[in-house]
Amino acid sequence: MSAGRIALLLALLSGLLPLAGCVTSKTKLLADGGPPIAPESVAIYGSLPPRYRHVAFVEAHIYGSYFMSDEARQRQAVNSLARAAARVGANGLVIRNFHPGSVRPFGSGYRAYRMGTTETSFAHMSTMHALAIEVP
Repeated sequence: MSAGRIALLLALLSGLLPLAGCVTSKTKLLADGGPPIAPESVAIYGSLPPRYRHVAFVEAHIYGSYFMSDEARQRQAVNSLARAAARVGANGLVIRNFHPGSVRPFGSGYRAYRMGTTETSFAHMSTMHALAIEVP
């Protein structure tokens, strides 16, 4: 493949990144969990089960295109929270809330402006909070 074709392919792929979305998560440990487990082993609960132990508070921030649906953002957030819960050994996750958020600038922003370009893009930022638990 020629260098020109590679450059064109990279330019096209970088233009699609804002449509794909990005998720970051934060974890605040409340107790020692078990060893890390597979994220697929984390059960999602609508409310607290009768017996459980708090392990951590987890939070996900979803940055996606405003073309993404709230359902797609929620799915990304739940997957990210399940991975975070699995890392601290929690086998359960109780979703507390989902904030659809608002449109915010991201990308090269101020630095791009200072260089004389206008490459700042806009993304929709949403947040989801959950409680990572250990269920016997």
